[in-house]
Amino acid sequence: MEMNDAFIFELHHYRTKKEAGFEGIVGPFGKVLTIRPRDRIFGGKKLPKAELRVQGENMPEVRYRSDSLHPLSLENSSLFIDGTQAALDFNRRAFRNKSRALKISFRERSYTYTVVRTDRTFVLERSGVNVTLERAETTTGKGVKYVGAASDGADAVDLALAIVLKEVDTLPLTSIGAASAAVNAVLSPRRPEGGDYSD
Repeated sequence: MEMNDAFIFELHHYRTKKEAGFEGIVGPFGKVLTIRPRDRIFGGKKLPKAELRVQGENMPEVRYRSDSLHPLSLENSSLFIDGTQAALDFNRRAFRNKSRALKISFRERSYTYTVVRTDRTFVLERSGVNVTLERAETTTGKGVKYVGAASDGADAVDLALAIVLKEVDTLPLTSIGAASAAVNAVLSPRRPEGGDYSD
């Protein structure tokens, strides 16, 4: 988990017949891509959960599993980093984006993942370090591109987490998501609150 100076990078969307995700050169860590099967049948086997993983020579093994295929859900999901499950939680009773931020605990680290602008800007922070990803226009006007900025001290785990979480449905972390949840609670009062973050 080598520390690095601040740098900027870009991620571009790609798609094949079987997979989809984002790829780019992530500063000193080289080429990185996310891989998500385009359906729940992959390699002739039905996946128990949709799975997104990070691939890169200098990246840790990160896998995000979700009951939903696309977008990947925060509910009924799990996140593994080098085989260790990280704890995920957010304050469903809060209203402001900052108060609803996702809390991630991994070994001795504690992260906060905040949606600054809905579906546009995302910030992952831990003590003294942050990684920001912002949706940007492509030169052709087609496809999807994200511009990332990593602060001094950001390492491979920080980058891998920020890149993975960008593909997760973050609406529940916003005030819009809070309002939607409140409406759903009124329309479906028996629906249980919250989610299960385990397999």
